[in-house]
Amino acid sequence: MFNKLKSFSEDVAKSLNEIQQGDTPRKSLDQLKQLKNGSNLLNTKTPDSNDLQQPQDETESSNTSESQLNKESSPSEDRPKSATPSVASSGPLKDIDMGQLPPLVQAKLRKFVKYEEKYPVLLDAYKTEKRKGELVIIFEKILKENTPVSSIADAGELLEYLKSLTEKTSMTEQELRKKINEATSMSKKLNDAEKTLKYSEESLEKAHKENGSLAREIQALKKQIGDLSVQKEGGDEQSDANGDIQKSIDALKEQLGSTQAELEDATVEREKLKEQLQSEEKKKEELQKEIAKLNSDKEAIEDGVLKLKLQLTAIQRQLEETREERDEAKKKIVAQESTERETTPRPDQTVSKSKNKKNKNKKKAANLQQNTRTDEDTHKIGDESVEWKGKYDELSQKHDALANEKEELSKKISQYLETIKNKDEEIDDLRDLLRDIGNDLVAAKDELKKLELNPETEIKLKKLADLEKLAQDRKEQLDKIKEESSEQLEKLRIEIDKTKASSTKELEKHKQESLEKHKKVTEESEKLVRTVKDLRSQLSETKKQLEESTKEIQNLQSEKDKLNERINELSKSNSVDASLKLEIASLESSVSHKDELIKELKGEIVTRAKEQDDLKATIAQLENTNSNLQNSNQNLLQEKSRLVTDKENTAERINSLNKELSKLQTNRHEIASELEALKSKYDALVKSRSNSSDEIQSYKQQYEELSMKLKEAHTKIESLEDELTEARQMLLERAREFSTIRKLLLDAEERNNIESARLKSEIRSISEQKLELESSLQATIKLRQREIEELKQNSADASKKIKQLTEEMEALRKKYEPLLKENVISPEANKKIKDLESTTEELRASLQASNTKVKEYENMNRILKKLNEEASMKFDRLLKNFKHVTQQYRQMQSVKSTPPESARSSSEQPPASPSSDKDTNTAYLKNVLIGFFEHKEQREQLMPVVKTLFHLDDSEESKLMNALK
Repeated sequence: MFNKLKSFSEDVAKSLNEIQQGDTPRKSLDQLKQLKNGSNLLNTKTPDSNDLQQPQDETESSNTSESQLNKESSPSEDRPKSATPSVASSGPLKDIDMGQLPPLVQAKLRKFVKYEEKYPVLLDAYKTEKRKGELVIIFEKILKENTPVSSIADAGELLEYLKSLTEKTSMTEQELRKKINEATSMSKKLNDAEKTLKYSEESLEKAHKENGSLAREIQALKKQIGDLSVQKEGGDEQSDANGDIQKSIDALKEQLGSTQAELEDATVEREKLKEQLQSEEKKKEELQKEIAKLNSDKEAIEDGVLKLKLQLTAIQRQLEETREERDEAKKKIVAQESTERETTPRPDQTVSKSKNKKNKNKKKAANLQQNTRTDEDTHKIGDESVEWKGKYDELSQKHDALANEKEELSKKISQYLETIKNKDEEIDDLRDLLRDIGNDLVAAKDELKKLELNPETEIKLKKLADLEKLAQDRKEQLDKIKEESSEQLEKLRIEIDKTKASSTKELEKHKQESLEKHKKVTEESEKLVRTVKDLRSQLSETKKQLEESTKEIQNLQSEKDKLNERINELSKSNSVDASLKLEIASLESSVSHKDELIKELKGEIVTRAKEQDDLKATIAQLENTNSNLQNSNQNLLQEKSRLVTDKENTAERINSLNKELSKLQTNRHEIASELEALKSKYDALVKSRSNSSDEIQSYKQQYEELSMKLKEAHTKIESLEDELTEARQMLLERAREFSTIRKLLLDAEERNNIESARLKSEIRSISEQKLELESSLQATIKLRQREIEELKQNSADASKKIKQLTEEMEALRKKYEPLLKENVISPEANKKIKDLESTTEELRASLQASNTKVKEYENMNRILKKLNEEASMKFDRLLKNFKHVTQQYRQMQSVKSTPPESARSSSEQPPASPSSDKDTNTAYLKNVLIGFFEHKEQREQLMPVVKTLFHLDDSEESKLMNALK
């Protein structure tokens, strides 16, 4: 079932990707470019709403209004003296005589000037905020496309998505660690199996050698039997010797049979071990592949670290460039401030001008013109300084952004280094575990070999006992014993040579291993030294940067002090000139700007100090690691010296063994005397052999039980791993299914909302049509009823006339019956009769016409009633559909309110922007419907999705499939 769901979801995803592969990459690239280009715009600051205050009307009583009047128009005292009226020479109040205007109008005009000054600032702020909003919308679209977040307000969903990503990464890391552990365990098993194979091969070779030696002994005994059969006449002693020889032959035959059985068992075990070796070699290859993958991942991480380092260097270069640009901007600002100071008039000059204004009007006009020119110059310089300050702000923002990028990259590098260190530590731990396990296995095998050597000694003792018996009987057997002892001595010499060669080989291996370790340690120490040097160079660079930033702060503080002094001097002067006020305002803004720069630089100093501390800590850690590596190098050197001493000890042992060989050759003649002691030892060895055979059997049983348990544990581990992988796949599929179901639910909800809105609009239109029809029907019914009533009245009048005429006819008949009888009818009577008949016929025709009209009107009334009933039926049907849709919508809401546990965390948070969800869900519904109608082969797979989306019954599903066929 889950495999079907998986294939179905994959097919749906493929169809959706095929549909949406057209323009999505281009759009996403364009959007990303827009966001990158607008990064500087997002950092720009607009004026705060609290700082912006609406200007108020100024009264003429205040000193400021008087100063502004003096600035923009001539003084009121000298107005009657001056021949020409004073007019403002620049600004919005140009061509206006402020002196002739009333004070209220002057205040309003000043207010208007302030509005005009604030308008461009507000317009720029509005444009920047508008562009920021557009960038935020683009960012929201990118979030919608690449994450399950539907809007920026759904921050919780984004956090959950990031948490799920971190959980997935942790899961993958755990799986990697498990696989590494499995690889180490499999390698351990392989090594164990190889050792057991070697051990079994060695035991087989020993058994073959023993078999050959026993065959030789049998042949020798047969020769002895032949010799004894010739010397049968020797007496009872010879018969006893022959019986002993036959017994020894029988014992040797029994030993041959047992050794052959052991040989067969060993061959079977060898085949089994070979099969196990092949299977474990396959596993080893798989694990080596996984290790290669892990190494490739490690290399990729190291490449990423290198790339990040390169990015760091590039960012440092950009930082240097931005600093150079900042220095240039500072120089330009200083030059502009110096020009401003040169252009601004001194307070002594302004005081003298204010005194001279009372003397002559011409001088006043000239002074006013000069003031206006200086105002224009100061305005221009102020605008240029604002532009340069804006550039300086942009450069400082770029500098901050690059510094932040540098910090992020350094954090990433540290994280990667930590991961690499952790992996190296894990690899070292695994190597140590492998070494410990190998040493334990070697010790256990040595103990087993010792236990298994006991039966060989027993066999040799039996041989010695047999040879002793033969030596007591004959001297010839003593010669044979001598030959056998010489052969044993040769064997011992061969074994000593073998042990010597193996010890030398082991020493060489240990030397090679120690040399390799030494090389590794030296390489690691060199790497650490290099990293320490790099970090120290970085430290020195950061110190230089800190010193430069401190110098900049000192310069800025000195500039700030100068500016404060300038502001104080300007505030002390009692001149009313507008240029000085503007200069004060510009200086105050520059002071505030420089205060902000000082704060930012102080923050940079703090961050640089933190970075310096972090670098010092890392240097200390690296020095500790270097010292640890040096200690390990010393330990390895100590191990090397120990191995050299071991080699010397082995050489001394070999010499001592050679000496012992010479002693054994001298003591060969003393073996006969020691045979009796060997008999007693033999009895004790027989007892110990029985005990050791029981112990060996128990060890073998334990070994078999442990191997069976190991196999069972491996099968269980494999089954559990398979179940784990299946469960993970199921979880991922469920998560995908829940996400698709959630999207489908949202789409269906949106669709229901659209349908409900459409049905509501249709109901409204139908109700309006119904009301119109009812009103028109009522009007037509009223008209018809009026016409019917008129026709009824006409018919009643006609009937009355008919009755009257009939009564008149009867009265006339009664009158003219005697005349008719007499057949004398006057022409007047005939005319009256004809007139009466014509009138009656006309009245009958009118009656018939009125009856037909009544019938027609009744039919029309019935038709209208039917139409009204049909309209009411349609209205009822629409109401039922609307109720059904609302019920479905409520069901969908209830389903959404109780989602599955996997999607509960994401659904607990309230939706912040349903409009954006609706947009995405309609697009998803369109894509599903297009895929359903386009791909005929996948209709059967997509049918359950369509059924759940649109709540189709079985009958509706069959109708839809028949319609598509």
